[in-house]
Amino acid sequence: MFRRVLVLAISAALFISSTSMAQAAVKTGATCSKVGKTSTVNGKKYTCIKVKKKLVWSKGVIVKKPVAKVSPSPKVTPTATPKPTASASPSASPSSTSSAIPNPIPTVSSTPSPSPTSAPSATPTPSPTISSSSLGCSSAGGNCVVGDTGPGGGIVFYVQSGTTFGSWKYLEVAPPTWNGDADAVVPFCSPTLTSLVTSVLTGKGATNTSAVITQCGTEGADSFVAAKVASNYRGGGKSDWFLPSKEELSLLFDKRNMMGQIAAAPYWSSSQDSLVNSWAMDLGTGVTSSEGNGIDRYVRPIRAFG
Repeated sequence: MFRRVLVLAISAALFISSTSMAQAAVKTGATCSKVGKTSTVNGKKYTCIKVKKKLVWSKGVIVKKPVAKVSPSPKVTPTATPKPTASASPSASPSSTSSAIPNPIPTVSSTPSPSPTSAPSATPTPSPTISSSSLGCSSAGGNCVVGDTGPGGGIVFYVQSGTTFGSWKYLEVAPPTWNGDADAVVPFCSPTLTSLVTSVLTGKGATNTSAVITQCGTEGADSFVAAKVASNYRGGGKSDWFLPSKEELSLLFDKRNMMGQIAAAPYWSSSQDSLVNSWAMDLGTGVTSSEGNGIDRYVRPIRAFG
């Protein structure tokens, strides 16, 4: 009996030790085996990312547990039932005891039935006119603020006060799950391009993306390149997603805390620096760098609307 208890105790200790070692192996900066692989430890979700040709675990994102909302039961107000009013019956007149005439039987008057009153006709209430200010951000023509969910299912990270950068009012960034568990990691295009066809300015990301896709196709590059991957996204059923320009990527960095899970590594913009290099930004530090077109970097699509 003692030997059996001893074996069970040793087995339990080995199981706890192996579990602790597995959890300890998953931490920020530790080596992992496959890009995009995820692991949840102590309430944080870690993703395997590629940083400078090494596969390491990301900083991790706290996993929030959904809280169910309980809708209060509607209160029912009882309707009071009116009580009928009984009419008083007339008292019989007393007769003289010396008279031979029999006492008359008193006549009881019946209570008159109330005449039914017709219910007043209901006046129809006109439907209210819906203005753009009462529409949600995800509705067509609705007003948005930074942090709202846009029509494409992304997060609004920039609101334009005028029309300096174009006729649109808002920029939204794709959610962290747009490509599954992690952002796509792809090259900009073929290593060498034949012409400079892009801009670094805000409002130019969409035209940059179209120009780069055309030039990459002319150069015979694989379709799995940054601009093509971004434009192929169909979040919210929208087909106007694009790779942000250098300045648009900088605006995105300013609101990076709203992006959900991001890699602390360079992300491609759609702006070229030369025939062989294009601009990228580390969304962990905000540092921009001119990177070789054939190098793999992260991608997060955005779109303009409103």
